[in-house]
Amino acid sequence: MTRWNPIFWLMVWGLLSGCESLSQPEWEIFGDIIESNAHELDDLSRCARLSSQSLRGECAMIVALSVSKREGLRPDSLCKRVDTGTWRDECFFLAAERYRTLGKTKAAIRACRQTGSFRSSCALHLWQRAAATLTLRFGASRIAEMEPHALRMYDRWHARVGDFSDFETRFWIKIFRQLWSQPGLVDTSRCGVLSEAPRAACVEGAVLALDQALRGHLNRAEWAVAFCTVEPLPSGALAKLPGSDRLMARFVPHPALDGLTQKFHQHVCVEGTMPPPPRDPPPGPQEPIEKPPAPPP
Repeated sequence: MTRWNPIFWLMVWGLLSGCESLSQPEWEIFGDIIESNAHELDDLSRCARLSSQSLRGECAMIVALSVSKREGLRPDSLCKRVDTGTWRDECFFLAAERYRTLGKTKAAIRACRQTGSFRSSCALHLWQRAAATLTLRFGASRIAEMEPHALRMYDRWHARVGDFSDFETRFWIKIFRQLWSQPGLVDTSRCGVLSEAPRAACVEGAVLALDQALRGHLNRAEWAVAFCTVEPLPSGALAKLPGSDRLMARFVPHPALDGLTQKFHQHVCVEGTMPPPPRDPPPGPQEPIEKPPAPPP
């Protein structure tokens, strides 16, 4: 587990205003517990005596995961000792990650179900590696051959995590974001051989790839000036602008890509702002992270 430096957090949290203050002894207790090289089960009781809800939850999460690992317990066996809320959700999330590393998929899924507002992200961590492996295996040149394998993967993982996560809306977009991130042409004409759901995601994945390329190029002054001194260009002509690199030359023209180029031109060259970044997909409601308490003056 990553080591936490309490002095660093004291400096950061000390800059926050409007937060509860803690007595110096309580900060010392918190630092003493989380910096221990060998957490004990009794440390959970020490964490529970902290008056700050944020520090109490963080402290308990660190101890719960540390003790379960050192004692050879199930990774999530002590997470219910953490106060209900964000830190307990995070405890189950990290436990699910540990189960995944151990190859215990069913246990990882059970842990993900208890991660509250993080359930969709937790589920994604379980299946995204398999999705990436699939796209690397086939690549864009074998996109039609890839589809039946992707459909079987969809059915398998939908049965596992579809009832508690945003798997349905995320799966195909993730597949094609990963596919079009590979070297080679981003040619959406290849999407035409796919069935309806993956075909739409195939085009959207290409749009997201161009979005990323445009943001990178527009951070370069020479390219941004060239982009804004001409009328909106078709996506296939962007590579001809001064300062373009081989990434921009990957995109084969498509109306959806041309529409994105026009959108960027309007935002950057007319309104002077970068378009809002895309979401993959729009996240569900997120439980706000509690603002940490300020240290004593």
